[in-house]
Amino acid sequence: MMTGCIHKISDFKPQYTKTDELKIAAKNFQRTIGIMVPCIPRDIEKLSRLFESLKQQTKQPNEVIVSLSDTTESDGKKIEEKLRVQFPSLNINIIPYPERANAAKNRNMAAAVSQSEYLSFIDADDSMHPEKLELIAGTFVKTKAQMIIHGFSPKLYKNIPLEKKALIIEGEQLYKIAEVQSQEYIWLRSFFPIYSKYLIHAGHPTLLKSLYMKIKQREDKLYARSEDSKFLRDVMNYLGKKDQTIS
Repeated sequence: MMTGCIHKISDFKPQYTKTDELKIAAKNFQRTIGIMVPCIPRDIEKLSRLFESLKQQTKQPNEVIVSLSDTTESDGKKIEEKLRVQFPSLNINIIPYPERANAAKNRNMAAAVSQSEYLSFIDADDSMHPEKLELIAGTFVKTKAQMIIHGFSPKLYKNIPLEKKALIIEGEQLYKIAEVQSQEYIWLRSFFPIYSKYLIHAGHPTLLKSLYMKIKQREDKLYARSEDSKFLRDVMNYLGKKDQTIS
């Protein structure tokens, strides 16, 4: 845990954990992790890039669930069969929903049917660093975290190797950093180089399914396009500012 007062981002004095230590810890991770992907028809063609990055994970996910709205059951089945042939090593499940739905509803539907103990969320048009799940698993082992906030953008990190150290911020310190930032986004770039002045941005969390189902993402139109950052705020408020179970 980091200590000290933070009145501006430059006050933050990071301390790092060697990524090799996280990889060793990951070997003791005995829980299941599922990938939750909200999707709409126009993004179906982008799933192949995402799945290619999942196939390359040094720690493989136990399942990949795509909640695909505005799609009939028969069309969903065809898409699932095609992707399973293309990526036989992945346990892919397409959950079709006939009506239009926003990202929050799609994420909630995916979470509801998941059989995994931990849920890792990512968008259909994104991709994962090949060591991402392994480092997340190691962080769960080394900390008391129920949720880890993280992110990876192929635009920012393409061809950039993973650093040999990881920035891990826990509990109250994370709140302090969030409070002094000018944006209401919570993306902790825990495992990757920091390329902007902001330490925390909206991004993809991994957390216990039991925790997610107690809170869920807000499906109201009021929170459209900000439902992910609002959800992370809701989780942080639920756990309490002094709680060390968020990293």
